[in-house]
Amino acid sequence: LAKIFSIGQKVKIFSKNGTNLEFSIKNRTGNPAPGCCYKKGIIASPPDSETNIAIVETSTNGVLVVDGSIPIEGFGLLDSPIRIEFKDGFAISFEGDRASLLENIFNLTNNNKSRIAAEFGVGLNPKAKLIGNMLQDEGSLGTVHIGIGANSTIGGLNHVNFHLDHIIRNPSFYVDNNLIMNQGKFAIDI
Repeated sequence: LAKIFSIGQKVKIFSKNGTNLEFSIKNRTGNPAPGCCYKKGIIASPPDSETNIAIVETSTNGVLVVDGSIPIEGFGLLDSPIRIEFKDGFAISFEGDRASLLENIFNLTNNNKSRIAAEFGVGLNPKAKLIGNMLQDEGSLGTVHIGIGANSTIGGLNHVNFHLDHIIRNPSFYVDNNLIMNQGKFAIDI
């Protein structure tokens, strides 16, 4: 999956709840995070097992409907979805239950770059379930997440002191018009 991301240029994500999001990963490198230390010098943060990539900072457009979790205090598992609209990389509007609380969190950063769609991650752990905890949620098989804020540690250019993951359930996504996941199930062998 990291290899597919590394040679890919564009990602499109869809979900039955209304996610319709598109962004560039051109000239970025996919990062495997296997959730285990398989050789000396490898670090891992189990139960998280994912592959992620830094999103090109000004490329995200469309709608993300977060229906899984936002793993911070005050949110966790979501009872109802939160809709986030992106334009030219930035989260510009928030709708739904507790959406104003989420927008206030972004406003508290006092840095507009904290609203940049920064990371695309795909959960790979078949034993992890959504519980409202970041390391388990973002690694849950059948989910993807969009991190908003910093991405400099994973190969991006956005250096801010804020990063927040937004997990969606059962998505479909394409890399360069190749279907990779269909409603939470891989359409390719990984």
